[in-house]
Amino acid sequence: IFEMSWTKKYGNLLKNDPRFIVPQTYPDLTTSRIIATSYEPGLAIDSEEIKSLSQDRRNKIALNALDLYFKELFLWGFVQTDPHIGNYKIRLDTSTKDQVDKIILYDFGAVREFTPEFLTSYRGLIRSALKNDIVTMEKYSIQLKFLYPDDSQELKNLFFQFCTTMVEPFQGENYNWSDTDIPKRLTQMIGKILAQFKVRAPPREVIFLDRKTTGVFIFLSILGAQINAQALIQSYLDEEPI
Repeated sequence: IFEMSWTKKYGNLLKNDPRFIVPQTYPDLTTSRIIATSYEPGLAIDSEEIKSLSQDRRNKIALNALDLYFKELFLWGFVQTDPHIGNYKIRLDTSTKDQVDKIILYDFGAVREFTPEFLTSYRGLIRSALKNDIVTMEKYSIQLKFLYPDDSQELKNLFFQFCTTMVEPFQGENYNWSDTDIPKRLTQMIGKILAQFKVRAPPREVIFLDRKTTGVFIFLSILGAQINAQALIQSYLDEEPI
């Protein structure tokens, strides 16, 4: 069963990482329509208990969520592409020393895999977007088939704007996620981009990655994170997928 196998895979990959909890699966109780897992309770991301945490604790949760996303995309080569906040909860650490609040991960029924070739080019696209290097962005966008050489300049410009907007929070300053409209802007831009595809279907990868990225950004916005994540994303851009 697709969802059970991916739940097990994520569980194995994260079993030694104290920042995350993945429910344990029970194959003997799982059917073709129902997946049986351990009960893993936690607090909703938008609950008052989470909102009342210190800025430092909320920032750590936010950085851990980003770290997991980058790990999925840039190292593992597969991404859980349904990141609405109902698929995450927080289990607070009640100890008084070395607190590690845990993110509980649910619902692995929408995982998408990406090829090593795609990831290499996508890494190049993100690097060039961080530098606002339009020429290199176009090169990698064409390699990824997000764009074609004969696409209109209007479509190309829209896509370049989408890429540079997506990396705004990683430009080396403390980004205030409690006061940002970036998820809204990304959603509006992807709508305009998709409307430009009159003849061919838009690449499915750009739709999946937009949905994932926007979902992660909404997660950070709800947490009200204030973080500098430049070093974090750079550490993954410098690595090759496993």
